[in-house]
Amino acid sequence: MPETTRSGFVTFVGRPNVGKSTLTNALVGEKIAITSEKPQTTRRAIRGIVNRPQGQLVIVDTPGIHKPRTLLGERLNDLVEQVLGDVDVIGFCVPATEKVGPGIGASSPLWTATRVRRRSRSSRRRMRRAATRSPSG
Repeated sequence: MPETTRSGFVTFVGRPNVGKSTLTNALVGEKIAITSEKPQTTRRAIRGIVNRPQGQLVIVDTPGIHKPRTLLGERLNDLVEQVLGDVDVIGFCVPATEKVGPGIGASSPLWTATRVRRRSRSSRRRMRRAATRSPSG
């Protein structure tokens, strides 16, 4: 029986300073993403690879999702939305030391990011179906 290789892409999303980069570093086994107490330290998508006998996982570390007040903040949120459309699994990170609050409503950036992810997956399915159909004519 031929050996099957499994692989996939995963990202962690959450507000700034919830531990996304720390978790990425821990899973990869070395420091690939800078960590700091200062919010928005991660300003680009950083990829790390986890190799296991069962398969390979590419972890994409992203900036924290927040209500942008500057153009930089808008660009960082845009980057996160782009990454959400490119991965197979999304892990939602919340700080374990804080109470769950009302910050995730229908107008919050995290809610919007989830909706973008759903739309992008269904768009990819439609594109795949269209590509496999035989051309008419």
